[in-house]
Amino acid sequence: MQKKGKLELTWVGKYDEEKPVEPRILLEDTEKSYGDPDSENMLIHGDNLIALQALQQDFAGKIKCIYIDPPFNTGQAFENYDDNLEMSIWLNLMRIRLQLLRSLLRDDGTLFVHIDDSYLPYLTILLDEIFGRSNRLYLVTFKQGSATGHKAINPGMVTTTNFILVYSKVKAEWNPNRIFTDRGSRDKRYGNYIENIEDKCENWRITTLTAAFASSLDVSVKAARSIIKNEPQKIDEFVRDHCGSVIQLVNPDYKSVGATTREYIDKSNAEPDRIFVQKRDGLSDIILIRGK
Repeated sequence: MQKKGKLELTWVGKYDEEKPVEPRILLEDTEKSYGDPDSENMLIHGDNLIALQALQQDFAGKIKCIYIDPPFNTGQAFENYDDNLEMSIWLNLMRIRLQLLRSLLRDDGTLFVHIDDSYLPYLTILLDEIFGRSNRLYLVTFKQGSATGHKAINPGMVTTTNFILVYSKVKAEWNPNRIFTDRGSRDKRYGNYIENIEDKCENWRITTLTAAFASSLDVSVKAARSIIKNEPQKIDEFVRDHCGSVIQLVNPDYKSVGATTREYIDKSNAEPDRIFVQKRDGLSDIILIRGK
């Protein structure tokens, strides 16, 4: 029976009484075990629904990250499974498994689901229902193929991408690690330098990066420019060795910030020689000079 007053995707058989899955336990096949005997890694052989049920007893609410690659239901028949299910059957199978996966996740856990464009809309609505729309984090699009071969011959548009839907269990508890990548070269937009970074920020003396580089070599700014042009690795080394002092001054989006921040921007523009600091609980402070 459909629940009233709830925005959801419905299909034939969604609320039919489900046959309960018999509880099972996992048994280790010691002949196939190898490596660190204390490792928590497991390779489970069997029906995934039964496996998910078996994991509930020991791992409910403990899993940090889950990635699944469900059948795309492309209409093909593969050796190990049938990828040609009626849509309502596919949705039922996914719904049961996604509910179990959610129960396995920790409150700060993340679910990644790989899918193509055909079932992306249906899966998105289904995940919104189970995990909550507010816990939908990202839709990642990545290139899966190229517009070559038979794809280029067939009429119409060519699909070259797949998608990964990313959901948290409890968004308020979700705190992902940052990942940093090498830009390949120094970001030259960072062209200013704080001479006394250890002092209170209200007392900082801000100069240009070139002037700071010249001072470190005890040469003129003109000579420093020549060195930067002819031996750029030297300014790169200087930036790397003093990275905490190298900054970029940027214009805040006046219309997008809060009223308090706008007041600080106005004060900073009115007193261009003074540094203003807006303290914010739980967030980084905003440091302003000349409105930047």
